[in-house]
Amino acid sequence: MNKSIYIVLYPYKFTEHIYNYLELDVFKKFSKVEVWDLSPLLTAKFSNSYSAERFESNEICQIKNFSEFIIKLRRLNSQIGNAKICIYNAIPNQSFKDLICNFLIYVYLKKPSLSILKAYFGGIPTHFNIGNESSLIEKGYFSRIKRLLKTSTSFQEIKRRISSLFFSNFARLLPSTATHLLIAGEHYLEEAISDKTVNKTAQKVFLHCQDYSNSLLKRNISQMGNLSEVKYAVLLDAPGPMFTSDYTILKRKVFLTTEVWYPTLTAFFDKLELDTGVKIKIAGHYKAKHPFIAPCFGNREVYYHKTSDLVKNCEYVITRSSAATSYAVMFNKPVLFIYSDELQGDDLAMHDIYGMAHLLGTNPININQYPDSFNQFLKVNEQHYHYYKMACLTSTLSQRPNVQTILEDIMHIDTKGVFEL
Repeated sequence: MNKSIYIVLYPYKFTEHIYNYLELDVFKKFSKVEVWDLSPLLTAKFSNSYSAERFESNEICQIKNFSEFIIKLRRLNSQIGNAKICIYNAIPNQSFKDLICNFLIYVYLKKPSLSILKAYFGGIPTHFNIGNESSLIEKGYFSRIKRLLKTSTSFQEIKRRISSLFFSNFARLLPSTATHLLIAGEHYLEEAISDKTVNKTAQKVFLHCQDYSNSLLKRNISQMGNLSEVKYAVLLDAPGPMFTSDYTILKRKVFLTTEVWYPTLTAFFDKLELDTGVKIKIAGHYKAKHPFIAPCFGNREVYYHKTSDLVKNCEYVITRSSAATSYAVMFNKPVLFIYSDELQGDDLAMHDIYGMAHLLGTNPININQYPDSFNQFLKVNEQHYHYYKMACLTSTLSQRPNVQTILEDIMHIDTKGVFEL
């Protein structure tokens, strides 16, 4: 029987969080797994700027230049026909180097027997558009340029975003490599259909966003329990302002300051705990590095790699705007969307906060001017939650995690009942 290889092409620093997030620990039970960490070639400055440690494993190799990349591609090409090869290609088309990498993949790996996957399952909208209401992010090239100019905070950011927009549109002229489109949610189905950089003959595979899939996968894994007998709420933390956020790659101004944000947030937590009778725990972002007892959060506990379990057992969720909000929708938890006086200067961040709050049928809270009572914010709008789930979290009623769908439906590997719930 031919062996199989599952390869991940990843453009950023590859961390343990991403390894587990992509369910590679399960893939390797059925297939050889390789991770090509292309961050030294594609995003060196950004990837080296955030605090998470690079994951070290024999399955992971760093690719530092195009010569190394070509050598890897040629070696892989020689294995085609002797192994089932499936490639998860996470390289975008947002820079000249991205385009070169994707073109080289086409040159060396365009073979009928090889599967190349492109994902459309971010779990969070890329634009907000509900019912008859017009999206705040207009469609169309010139509309996007107009919004870009309106929301940018520096000339460097304008250059970076226009460059990204140019290359993503230029990619339409290049041959497509994707053979399978992984789609979760009607929102992402629309995006996949309108993506002119992919071949329309690529097979659509309907599954879940990765957070949803991770949650399904954990049903077969021992749970960590309630963490404590005390009722608690969860902050879905972001890396900034204390640690480097994705704003760095955009060269975008950071409006929040460590000196103001954390004391204000801590005072807000004190008020929340008093009014709602719960303790607040922190779901740490994988790009941050807070201690377990974090002074910046008023000496509250910070947990890493446990977001799903934290949200599952909590009373409610607090966030600015996070893809992990998907867990709140999955487990039917109320969400408090928050911002501050400082953050109001950031049009893009405020757009995301108000957009997400609107999607879930609630309103955001200014932590500098919080309400007398939080009761109205601690309710779940069932209709809005169902809409969000179908729009952004899943495209199937199947309870299979994504790893099972890819192994069985694309790689045609018998999983032998391992995933039976």
